[in-house]
Amino acid sequence: RLAGTLAASGFQRALVTLNEAMLWRRLGDNEQARRQLEVLKKQRLAHHVAGNDYLGAMECIVSAWCAYTARDLPLAQSLLGGMADDPARSVVLRHHPDVRFEWCNLWALGCRSRALALAAEDAPAARLLAEESLRRFGDALTAAFESHSFDAAQHVAANLGMAVWLFDRVGL
Repeated sequence: RLAGTLAASGFQRALVTLNEAMLWRRLGDNEQARRQLEVLKKQRLAHHVAGNDYLGAMECIVSAWCAYTARDLPLAQSLLGGMADDPARSVVLRHHPDVRFEWCNLWALGCRSRALALAAEDAPAARLLAEESLRRFGDALTAAFESHSFDAAQHVAANLGMAVWLFDRVGL
């Protein structure tokens, strides 16, 4: 709240809103996170703020995280896939390590979920998804180190370790 009060520019206010949305998502309150994302969208559309491409990319990622948390994997992956296919957002995804970390980590989690769901009925397809999951976790780990975020590196390393263990448990 103090950061919001002290924000001196449109970008700073939008950044505070984004961080609030991310915090609510991490606390498990998707409704509050989505409300903050709506506020962020209005802030971004009301005036062109510096960093609008970054804010838009992160808005998309937090929306995808909310979908993933709500167990709507198709929506989460659709949002992430659309982001990768969008010319403006794909540039941010390629060059901003924080955006790339979030995108790769969540994409890998989605692939992990799909691989585990398919393991019993279609092992070859499940193996391909498991391999993609591990590759994307590796990409996320690289991005975490690029941004010097050891907290992010710990999160993705835990996700990677859990994925390897789960894949081993189901024969992938």
